[in-house]
Amino acid sequence: MNNPTPVFFATVKDGKVLFSNKNLWELWLSKLDGQDVDVIVRKHKKDRTQRQNRYYWNTVVAIPAKHFGYTPEEIHESFKWLFLRKNEEGKPLTVRSTIELSTIEFMEYVEQCKQWCADQSLFIPDPESVT
Repeated sequence: MNNPTPVFFATVKDGKVLFSNKNLWELWLSKLDGQDVDVIVRKHKKDRTQRQNRYYWNTVVAIPAKHFGYTPEEIHESFKWLFLRKNEEGKPLTVRSTIELSTIEFMEYVEQCKQWCADQSLFIPDPESVT
């Protein structure tokens, strides 16, 4: 069984990579001494917060589920089908997982879900008004 590849968090400043835990980075590199490696640098993606997740499941999904008589999971899958389909030419149709979405993408997705509900005359309150 392969060990998972770690992810090291860093900031780029003045063209240099500053690791949040340089010792851990150096320890990992020492284990790879003399080996060829792949180095991938990409902008950090923030995952959605627990508060966003609770709001989504307890409000955005729960209200239409109760209203239309479906389970929350069925509404969740329907929303994903409506708003997270990827239909690339020459590739099979896929549906993105909400887990893949950044905080910004997730906020946009939630707004699409809320707008769909509004189009069905179903009001979804904003997160600030939900305790």
